[in-house]
Amino acid sequence: MLGILLVTITSVTSGLSGAVNEWLLKAIDQDVSLMRKNVWTYQWGCLFNIFGSVLPMLLALASTTPAAEGETPSLFSGFNMGVWALITVNASLGLTVSMVLKYFDNIIKCFGGSLIIFNVGFFSWMFLG
Repeated sequence: MLGILLVTITSVTSGLSGAVNEWLLKAIDQDVSLMRKNVWTYQWGCLFNIFGSVLPMLLALASTTPAAEGETPSLFSGFNMGVWALITVNASLGLTVSMVLKYFDNIIKCFGGSLIIFNVGFFSWMFLG
């Protein structure tokens, strides 16, 4: 029951946020370019993510337990090429969603997201077993 409730909440908030995002991109400030609207939208995500990244580092520095030898907390500790590739793909995905919402609507975006899930599953099965 808990799983069904969580999936329902996630689906409702995802659909609602997509509809609100589409409304914000299309109905508010129609004379403003899409890229400027993207900057306005993503600035809040950047601020919250920076806060979420720096806070654990500050808590680790303020901790009374000693860190392991050579282990100093840093903002980019644990980053490798896979993480940088994931960051690049997610940034591209955000810009792609904005472009899709500029010309189409949230329903097309949801169908596209579903097709992506099926394609990734199919190609993972084909190439990775």
